[in-house]
Amino acid sequence: MKRAGRFILVLILAVTGFLLNAPRQVAGQATLYVDGACADADSDGRCDDGITYRTIQAAVDDAEEGDTIRVAAGLYVEQLEIEKSLTVVGAGPCTLIRPPDTLTECPPLSGSFPVVCVHDADNVQLSDLTVDGAGRGNGLTFHGIGFYEAGGRVSGVEIRGIHDTPFGSSAVRGVGLYARSDSPHTLTVEQSTIHRFHKNGLELGGSGLTAQVMRSSVTGAGPTSLVAQNGIVVRDGAMGTIGPANRVEGVALVPQGSSSGVLVWFATADVMTNTIADAQVGIYYWASGGRALDNDVTASAAGVGSTDYWGVIIGSPDISRVSAAPELAGYPSPSLDAGETESPAGMAFAQQATLQVDGNRLLGGGDSAESAGIWLVPGAGTGETRLTGARNHIAAWADGIRIVRKAGVNLDVGVNWNWIAGNSAYGLRISGVVGGVQAERNWWGDGSGPAPYGTGDAVVAGVPVTPWLRQTVLPAVMREATPPQPYPDLRISRVTVEPEYPTVGEPVTVTVEVENTGPVAAAPFWVDLYDNPVSPPDRANQIWNYLCPGPVIECYGIAWYLEEGLQAGGSAQLSSLGGTEEQQTHWTGAFATAGRHDIYAFADSWNRTLWYGAVLEQNEGLDNRFGPVVVCVQPGAGRASLPVSAGAAEIPPRPDRP
Repeated sequence: MKRAGRFILVLILAVTGFLLNAPRQVAGQATLYVDGACADADSDGRCDDGITYRTIQAAVDDAEEGDTIRVAAGLYVEQLEIEKSLTVVGAGPCTLIRPPDTLTECPPLSGSFPVVCVHDADNVQLSDLTVDGAGRGNGLTFHGIGFYEAGGRVSGVEIRGIHDTPFGSSAVRGVGLYARSDSPHTLTVEQSTIHRFHKNGLELGGSGLTAQVMRSSVTGAGPTSLVAQNGIVVRDGAMGTIGPANRVEGVALVPQGSSSGVLVWFATADVMTNTIADAQVGIYYWASGGRALDNDVTASAAGVGSTDYWGVIIGSPDISRVSAAPELAGYPSPSLDAGETESPAGMAFAQQATLQVDGNRLLGGGDSAESAGIWLVPGAGTGETRLTGARNHIAAWADGIRIVRKAGVNLDVGVNWNWIAGNSAYGLRISGVVGGVQAERNWWGDGSGPAPYGTGDAVVAGVPVTPWLRQTVLPAVMREATPPQPYPDLRISRVTVEPEYPTVGEPVTVTVEVENTGPVAAAPFWVDLYDNPVSPPDRANQIWNYLCPGPVIECYGIAWYLEEGLQAGGSAQLSSLGGTEEQQTHWTGAFATAGRHDIYAFADSWNRTLWYGAVLEQNEGLDNRFGPVVVCVQPGAGRASLPVSAGAAEIPPRPDRP
C-alpha cells in the first residue's frame, strides 16, 4: 500500500509538472505569448521553455475561444489561419508578419491567398502589428488580411506590400483587407494604414456584412497606367459606414480611367467626415444609396495625372437611354473587376436610390474642362432617384453640379443652401429634360445671382433658382476655401529605406522624393530627414536637430538644399548617399540602435525669417510632411547598438537661404 501510495503521488506530481510547463496553462480566456527569437529545437513552433511560442500559428492552434495571444516584436514568416474567436495583439509596427515564398489557399474562398486568413468566426481582433505581403502576389488573388464569413475588429494594423513584383507586371488582384460575408457579421477597421496594394485598399462585400472604417489611411500608387486602383470599396449588398476621419489619396489611372477614393457598388454606405485627395473620383455611388456628409474632397490635374477627375459621381449601369448622349463622353464607369458592370439583384435598387450629399467641401484644381464637383446620371427605370444637397462648398471645377437626364428618368433633386462659385463652365448644368430639380437659396459667387440673371456661376435655363443668397452665410472655414492661387505646392511623395529590415550597423540607403504639384516654379528650399524626432515636424523651421530628443551627437538626421528649386510639375530624388549638406547632417549610413525608428521628411523646412519657410505655397503645413516610415532595426552581430558615432558634436546655425 505504501508503494502504491508513493506511485500515485509521483504520478500526480509528474502530471502537475507537465501541466505547469505546457504552453497552455489556463482553460478559457488565457493569455499566450509568442516570441520569435526564442529557442525551438524541434521546430514545432513552441519554445524550448515549454511556456512561450515561437510562431503565431502554433499559439493559434493551441488557443481556445476567447483567448488572447500577445506577440513580441520580430519578423514572423508565416501564413496565418484563424477560425476561432481570438485576440491577437502585437507590440506595434515592428511585429511583422510576412508570407512564406509559397502561399496556400484560404479554405472558404477558393483561389484566395491571404497572409492572414480569418474565417467562420466572430469577434476576432487583430491589433498593433504589421502585415507585409512583400510583393509576393504574382499571378494570385492576394489579400493582406481576409475575413471570410467572419467578423471582428482590426485596430492599429499596417497592411502593405499586397502586390506583384514588379508592381503591375502580372494578373494579380491584390487587396489590402478583403471581407466577404453573406451571413450576418460585423467588422470594424480603425486607426490602420493600408498602402502599397495592387487593386483595392479595402474591399467589403456581401449581403450579410456590416462594416465600419474609421480613423484610417489608404494610400494608392498615385497616377499609374498599370492598374485602376480604388481606396475603399463597399459592394454587393453590404452596409457600410466609411468614417469618421479616414484619409484616402493617390488613386488614379492614366491617361484615362475612374479610380475611386470610396466606391459604393450595389450597396448602402454613409461616407462621413473623410479627407479624399488626388483620387480620380472622390466618392462614387454606383447603383447605390447612402449619405456623403462633411467630407473634404480635393483633386487637380497635377495630382491625378490627367484632366479627368470628379468630386462625387452618382451613377447607374442602366444608362442605356442616355449612353449615346454627347454629355456622357468620357463618363467613367467604376473600376472594380473585368466584366462587373451590372448585378441582377441590384438593378431594382439602382432604379430607386436615395442619396444625401451635405456639408462637403468639394474643391477642384481649376485646371480641367471635364471635371465636375457632383455628377448625377440616374438610372432609367420606373423608380425614382432622390438627391438632396445642402451646405456644400463646390468650387474650381468645370461644372459645379452636372446632371444628365433623359425622358423616362424620374428625378427629385433638391440643391439648396450651398456655396457654388468659381466653376469655369457652369455652377449647375442639366443636359436633357430640365425637370425635377430645385436650386433655390444658393450662393453663386455674387450677390447679383447666377448667370444669366447676374454675374455669378452660370445656371442652365429653366431651373428654379430664386430666391438666391445675396451674401455668403456659410462658416468662415468654408468661405476661405477659395480656388487655388498660382503658387508652388511642395510635397514629399515617397521615403524609402533599403534594405527594408536592416540590422544594427548594416549600410542603408534612404531615398526621398520631393515634387512640386503647383502651377508655378519653386525657389530654392531645404529638405530635412528626421530619425525618431521628439515630435513629428508640423511646420517650417522645425529642422531635424531642433527636434532631437537628446544631445545632437546621439541624434541622426539629414539636410539637403535644392539650390535650383523645382519647376512646376517637377520632381527630385534625394539620397543619403550623396548631395547632402554635410555641416547640417549627422548620419553614419547605418542605424546605430535596434528597435523601432520613425522616419519623417519635410519639404521647405527652413527659413527662420518667414513662418512658411523659403517658398510661399498653395498649401502649407502637413502637406509638406511625409511619415512616419517605420523601420524595424534588428540587432546585428550580437549587438543591440553601436558606440556613439564620431560626428559633429554640434550642428552650426543653418544659413537662411535663399
